[in-house]
Amino acid sequence: MQQIKQLAIDYQVALIGGSVAYQENGKVYNRSININTDGKIIAIYDKINLFRCHISDSQSVDESKIYSAGKKLKSFNFLGFHIGLSICFDLRFPEIYRRYYQEGVNLITAASAFTVPTGRAHWHTLNKARAIENQCYVIASAQWGQNHPHVQTYGHSLVVNPWGEIILDMQEGEGIAEVEIDSELIHQTRQKMDISPHSLTFEP
Repeated sequence: MQQIKQLAIDYQVALIGGSVAYQENGKVYNRSININTDGKIIAIYDKINLFRCHISDSQSVDESKIYSAGKKLKSFNFLGFHIGLSICFDLRFPEIYRRYYQEGVNLITAASAFTVPTGRAHWHTLNKARAIENQCYVIASAQWGQNHPHVQTYGHSLVVNPWGEIILDMQEGEGIAEVEIDSELIHQTRQKMDISPHSLTFEP
């Protein structure tokens, strides 16, 4: 983490350090740590929705065996954007992002490590859906490569605009890219179409 902080200072960029396994008070959290250009931590988010997947009769993944779930959503303001934080499996839970929308968030980050099968099937769709539903930018960094003999991650780091258009897809491999995002496009999209939530009642 000290090295990541120093990178932010040396190159005068804000960085998301993680997600990383972080031990605190005897528990381990899957944590997103956000660092500003001074190397200061400006926001921390602990993953709320832990990954559980039955892959086959002989293989399953359950993050709850290692991690404790976070309890709170986290957003912060930076360079004119109101940024909401999420991690990977959270993308499958739209209620998180709807709450962010209600709080005025206009940019979502999702540090992720989708596997190849789930990535091919759902990665692009989920990120586009979250952007469209909430008329915001989604910036979703994605791990790529052979993590160990049984897990290969999908890659395809994305930036999606408020209209649901993918304006950056990093494809496979490692790399760095630059993309311009426009706060005015968020305003225009939200002005054109009102998707403010309404109170609902359920009748069985």
